Amino acid sequence: MKKTAALALALVIGAALAGCSGGSPEATQAKPSETATSSPATKHTTVPDIAGKPFADAKAALAGAGLTISIVGPDGTPWTTLEPGQQVAAVSTEPSAGSETDAKTVKLLVDTTEVDQQIMNDAIAAADGAVDSANTAASEAAAAAEAAAAAAAAASAAANAGK
Repeated sequence: MKKTAALALALVIGAALAGCSGGSPEATQAKPSETATSSPATKHTTVPDIAGKPFADAKAALAGAGLTISIVGPDGTPWTTLEPGQQVAAVSTEPSAGSETDAKTVKLLVDTTEVDQQIMNDAIAAADGAVDSANTAASEAAAAAEAAAAAAAAASAAANAGK
């Protein structure tokens, strides 16, 4: 008897609930957007326009957008060891400026190859070395000139004292 009463009560409650929802089975089912276990939203980032900017400014703009970079020269060769110098300019990005991406890293195309950057670094280092050598030689020459002037003054004074 208790089982029959419990079954009857369950049927009455089920019918009442179906009536509250409009009676259609679809109305009582959760929609995919309403489920409690949905996948985390993918964060999309708009790629900033960096074309023509110095490398440092382009890198800062991309970092400000939450992106890291993979540097690629104009010949398509990736940079692997050096950081582009102040004379290197950004050309474009992949994905392109203004597009939405969920990638964390973008390719940054620059106007100089890494080999050319190394040649520039070597030339700058050689020029700096030459300037340092010239400055040292100039300082030594000035000191020698002062010593010669002092010796000439002493000789002149000695010659005048002997008269």
